[in-house]
Amino acid sequence: MNSDKAFAAPAINTIKQRWPEIWEQLEQSHPCQDIQFVQDKPNATFIYDKIQLASAYNPASEAELQISLVPPNPEKLQLYGVGMGYLPRVLLQNFHSLRFLQVFILNKSLFLELLYWIDQTDWLADERLALHLPSNNSRPISPWVVTPPLLWLADKEAANLRDRLLTDMNSENITADQQNRRQMLMKNIEDNTSFVEKDGNVTELFDTLSGTEIEVIVVGAGPSLDKLISVISDRQKNGTLVIAVDAATKPLLFSNILPDIIVTIDPLRNGILPNFDGDLSALANCKLIYYPVVHHDVLQIWPFTRLTAFADHTLYKQLGRQHSKGVLYSSGSVIHPAIDLAVKMGTQKIALAGADFSFPYAKTHADGVPHGQTIPSPNKQIPSRRWVFNGNEKRVATQLNMIGYLRDLEDYIKLHDQIEFVNLSKDGARIEGAVYPAEAQDEH
Repeated sequence: MNSDKAFAAPAINTIKQRWPEIWEQLEQSHPCQDIQFVQDKPNATFIYDKIQLASAYNPASEAELQISLVPPNPEKLQLYGVGMGYLPRVLLQNFHSLRFLQVFILNKSLFLELLYWIDQTDWLADERLALHLPSNNSRPISPWVVTPPLLWLADKEAANLRDRLLTDMNSENITADQQNRRQMLMKNIEDNTSFVEKDGNVTELFDTLSGTEIEVIVVGAGPSLDKLISVISDRQKNGTLVIAVDAATKPLLFSNILPDIIVTIDPLRNGILPNFDGDLSALANCKLIYYPVVHHDVLQIWPFTRLTAFADHTLYKQLGRQHSKGVLYSSGSVIHPAIDLAVKMGTQKIALAGADFSFPYAKTHADGVPHGQTIPSPNKQIPSRRWVFNGNEKRVATQLNMIGYLRDLEDYIKLHDQIEFVNLSKDGARIEGAVYPAEAQDEH
């Protein structure tokens, strides 16, 4: 798309004067390829990557729908994504109480194209406005409003912020789902009381690696595990301790790798039990760490050492008064307590295998995981809108819940900067705070 830059000068001069450092980065941004400027409709708009940035017929109504979500009479407000410029304009016009509006540019190239084609000087010159470019450390600040199309067109520097916005937007659904599941969880806890009474305490493992140089590999069940089997086997032979999530059990056993510890937390019987069917005799020296919310049949089928752990959740308050058990961190994924266990055992180095938070190789799980599936690759007409960057700076498909698990793990890693975290594969999601070894596995 070639612009005549007819409207560029006033708006660009405003940005140069007010935010010169932002203009420098905008100027260095890559031009948009294959962007379509729609001018033959009542309102001009862009179409980019098959996404239309604003309505060509009633963009004001779109903007009003978004501002209806804003609390009444805000003094400060955050806007994420500019779109075609309607939303910042409408916010400033409609909220006379607003003293400070922070606008975050989620896609630099699209914003620059907008400046070239449609005059944005009115809202950019408003003294109440501050313009920002997000960083990897940016977090949503309430109250906020978003320009929805920009969530799917965010720059890689804004991907972390985009993910947290999506997670926050879905928080009500997550809370409702948790309430619906509460009755089932409480029943599972009640059914497992006898196990909790007689089984050991996860604290038996705490600090057992303190003062040693023993590395821990935490094994998830993501597709990249397939290429890491020999790496795990070699490291285990050299003394590395292997902690596996439940779904990784069968792929490891099939490759003659016996995990030292398996962690399970999911309450659904049919989702977890298939990971443990068949002959378990080879796992006689393996310890099962579990939350009491797991289904009773899972504990029933495990014939060896079991250690109970609690999550920091109200579900366990009453049970905790009767039975004191150690607490492991979790934010929805079994990989979280597996990693937290390694930290509380006292290791100084944690390697992550199969912790993909995404679907590399168009698969949901590693080969041999009972509920693993292949997924259809997105086509040119329907590209994947849920994605994260992998270690090769390529987009890889994912799901919203996995995005939330990933970002919560990154927050956890940031709080434990005394530990070296290593991600053994570049094919799954890039995990901020986890480095890649020189021999990290790449997709072929």
